[in-house]
Amino acid sequence: MTRTRAIVTAILAAGATACLVFPAAAASPGAAPEIRLVWPSPPDPARIEYVGSISGAADLGFRKAWYERLWEFLAGPDDERMLRPFGLSAHPEKLCVADPSAQAVHLFDRKAQRYRKVSMAGRTRLASPVGVAIGPNGSIYVTDSVLAKVFVFNDSGRFVREIADAGLARPTGIAVDAVRGRLYVVDSVAGRVVAFDLDGKRLNQFGRTGTGPGEFNRPTHVAVNAKGDVYVVDTLNHRVQAFTEEGAFLASFGRLGNGTGDFASPKGAAVDGRGQVYVVDALFDAVQVFDPGGRLLLVLGRQGNKEGEFWLPAGIAYDGRDLLYVADSYNGRIQVFRVLPERGPS
Repeated sequence: MTRTRAIVTAILAAGATACLVFPAAAASPGAAPEIRLVWPSPPDPARIEYVGSISGAADLGFRKAWYERLWEFLAGPDDERMLRPFGLSAHPEKLCVADPSAQAVHLFDRKAQRYRKVSMAGRTRLASPVGVAIGPNGSIYVTDSVLAKVFVFNDSGRFVREIADAGLARPTGIAVDAVRGRLYVVDSVAGRVVAFDLDGKRLNQFGRTGTGPGEFNRPTHVAVNAKGDVYVVDTLNHRVQAFTEEGAFLASFGRLGNGTGDFASPKGAAVDGRGQVYVVDALFDAVQVFDPGGRLLLVLGRQGNKEGEFWLPAGIAYDGRDLLYVADSYNGRIQVFRVLPERGPS
């Protein structure tokens, strides 16, 4: 078992905080000490730490359910590796990955130590699953941009129902506000966000095509903070806009450019418990971290295929504790990072 596989398996299997840091190398005397990959670089205090990467269930040692193993025995093995991971959702017991190139959603259940690949919603084959969100009781919501539907699955990946709304032209990003019982779906072509309750009843919508406050140009992703504020990645306007739960405009940050804090092709967004906003930029091959007011705090990553490097990254998810997952799309993997505790005054 490789060092990365062992560490990530320990994280997702045990969930112990101590497992999140690379252990000291059990090397022979005189060997070089283990080097932690952190951002920012020393001597500045570390705020984010690299943990490992996941390309498929084999990296974690997860098993499939007995009926899936039986089906593989009869029909042949199914490829468990991710092709082009795009949308992500996570909580401490589960990681869900929307993989449009595989026309499937990968489900990693840490508690059960089980993996499942979902490619069917009842009798409907997924065509382009691009967004995924975990709801209450582990329910899973998936947007399919080609079928223009939102599919709902239970916590084990069994199909429950669909949300087929005639007004959705191309649903992409999706986020759940479990506290307030809301489901937000980005409609990229229509340039708006549609809000549903968790049973699929349409509540309201906000936004229209344009460049002004509260207007969008091909929005793609959405995230919700603890207060219920909604962050929408306004991709072709090269900014992130914030709204109340009812859709009232609050603020925006970002602009087109190649400097720090600027955007070229912003994609996924996530918010942690401190209210910090993480925004993936596919063309910068990086994650930029902002405070709740939109001030840039940190830039994570660069172009490449090594640890902490990205190739056209897309989605991002925060698990509610301290783990951050990034869909490193064209490297065909999920990279895992730890958000470190803030240091008090020395």
